[in-house]
Amino acid sequence: MASNEESLLDQENGYLDVDDATDPVIRLTSRTYQDYDETEATFVPDPLVTQPKNGVIATASTIISNMIGVGVLGLPTAAAGLGWSLFAILLIVFTALSMYSSLVLGWLKGRMASLHGYPELAEAAAKARGPAAQRFYRRLVSGILFAYLQGVCTLYLITIKISLESVFEVCPDASLSNGTASTPRGATCEAQACTDHGIMDLPDSVWLFFSVMLLFPFVQNRSLAKNAWLSFVGVATILVVDLVVLIRCFQELSHSDHVRDTYHEWKLLDVVNSITVMVFAYGGHALMPDILAEMKDPKDFPKAVYYSQGFMGINYALIGFVGYAAYGNTVQNPITLSLPPDGASIFTNIMLLLHVGVAYCINSTVFVRNLFDTIWPGFIHKSTNTPLLRKRWAGLSLGVLLLSFIVAVIVPYFNDLMDVYSAVSIFALSIWVPALLMLLAQQGSLSLPLLVFNVLLIVVALFGSGMGIWAAFDDLIDKLKHCPVRFSK
Repeated sequence: MASNEESLLDQENGYLDVDDATDPVIRLTSRTYQDYDETEATFVPDPLVTQPKNGVIATASTIISNMIGVGVLGLPTAAAGLGWSLFAILLIVFTALSMYSSLVLGWLKGRMASLHGYPELAEAAAKARGPAAQRFYRRLVSGILFAYLQGVCTLYLITIKISLESVFEVCPDASLSNGTASTPRGATCEAQACTDHGIMDLPDSVWLFFSVMLLFPFVQNRSLAKNAWLSFVGVATILVVDLVVLIRCFQELSHSDHVRDTYHEWKLLDVVNSITVMVFAYGGHALMPDILAEMKDPKDFPKAVYYSQGFMGINYALIGFVGYAAYGNTVQNPITLSLPPDGASIFTNIMLLLHVGVAYCINSTVFVRNLFDTIWPGFIHKSTNTPLLRKRWAGLSLGVLLLSFIVAVIVPYFNDLMDVYSAVSIFALSIWVPALLMLLAQQGSLSLPLLVFNVLLIVVALFGSGMGIWAAFDDLIDKLKHCPVRFSK
């Protein structure tokens, strides 16, 4: 069995020494994030990042901006599929798992600025197994990461489209009640986003094109730390959205004639899809190494994790429970589609548009950085802000936008795309991959309880991913057959 010295990268190559590696979970808040020493000066600064400068609050805000968004707005539908008690239990479980995975990824990165992204982290964790294993795990994580980032960019683009329609699209007379159709199997088709104050009547594809045009100028941003103020905008806008949603839900509950069906009968397909919605709400670990890399004092990373995950847990509980109580089993994903299409809805969707725009830019920045490093290895470390760098960045960011546009036009069902991407990538990056990398990095030095816990985590997450893929595609195929798609008028 390999020793700690053989299984862990040494300080020179990116990880802590053997003393720091003992009982890593216990030490996550102590020596793992000790301040950078003078050896850091030997690393070449990344011209796309500049020097790390984010503090605890800015880092926590970036995590919240990245994680909270379209995911939280789908939690009422998860509560509808799971029922009150199971939803409450899983909310606690997923909050704890999200916190654990974040801390593990932070510990694995250690204090070395040279390890910037998730693929590099995977490659470093497999060092003891040789170059072939390092290449394998880097490619594996890169593939999952690219699927995740492309997926969330597509979902954010659809969300921006929904927000634009909710502000400008005219509601047909029959849709003023925000009613929805159902498939023969009972699946609910997604409601048409519109407003009774609308001024346009356009197909979904045109609104998606407008969304692309809105985003393109902003995805040229190449640094998270350089524009940390965006994270505060992201947090502020989603808080406004959540507040308005809660107010509208309480208004719905206060009506004397309010009667909503919250009777729950568990169905396997609904339970699995609801779990994937919850997992999606806690997605975002793909960006944790990048977020930590731009932190001024990495030893404070656990504080940022505790602040962000604690805030998210409270926020998720409020939206999930209150939204389900207000709209019952007919609640839409996102819940903004269940709100009356009036002036308050317009304001809410403007705030949601701003938030999702920020979230798209954060994810696009990390995605394009990783694509850069894959296509032109080392280029971002050698080049300054040259015309060639700017052209390549613009081309890649436009490519991501166009691919998101194509997927969104072909499969415009927000809820089902969320389930697919959650099952394919978020179960991996947020649950079983951190556990796997912990096992690779420790090479037998973990305590028995921690070893068993991580192995079980991998097995359960892989099983959940497989079930999620089955349920998501089953529901998606059903909707493609029976739910209308507005490609054109």
